[in-house]
Amino acid sequence: ACERGSQWCEALDLLARFHAQGLAMNVVTLGTAVGACAAGDCWPGALALVEKPFAGSSQLNGIIATSSIAACEPSGKWQQALAAMKVFSTKRVDTDQSAVNAGISACSRGEHWETALFLLRNIPAGPGSMAPGPGSMKVVYNASITACERGRQRSVAACLVWEMGK
Repeated sequence: ACERGSQWCEALDLLARFHAQGLAMNVVTLGTAVGACAAGDCWPGALALVEKPFAGSSQLNGIIATSSIAACEPSGKWQQALAAMKVFSTKRVDTDQSAVNAGISACSRGEHWETALFLLRNIPAGPGSMAPGPGSMKVVYNASITACERGRQRSVAACLVWEMGK
C-alpha cells in the first residue's frame, strides 16, 4: 500500500520499527520499501535501504537493484545511480538491462550524455554484471540515444541509430 501511494515516509518508518523490534526484513518488504521511495522521488531513502543495516547482499535482487537505481533518475542524480550500479556489481547482484537503462536514464536526466555513452560502451558480461540479455540491446541503445538527444548531440545519436540497425 505504501508503494502504490508513494508514501515513502511511512514505508521507511515501518521498516525502522521492524528493525527496532528485531524483526527480519525479507526481499518482499525491502522491495516494497525501495519501490515506495522510488515512486515518491525519494532517491536517498531508496539508496539507504540497499545499504547496511537493512540489506544484506542475500536480500538484494535485480528488481530491488533496478528500483533503487531508477529512483535517482527523476532528480537527475546520475552520480548516485552510478555508485549504486558499482555497489550491486561488487555484491554480484544479478541484474538485467533494466538496471543499465536506469543508470543511462539517470545520466540522461542529469544531462551527462557522455557518461550514458560510456555505460553503453562498457557493459560488462557475466553473472552480476548488469549485462543485457540476448536481443535487449535495442532498449539500452534507445536510452543512450535519448541521452545524446537531450545533450544536443544529434550526430552521436544518429550514429547510435545506425549502429543499432546493423
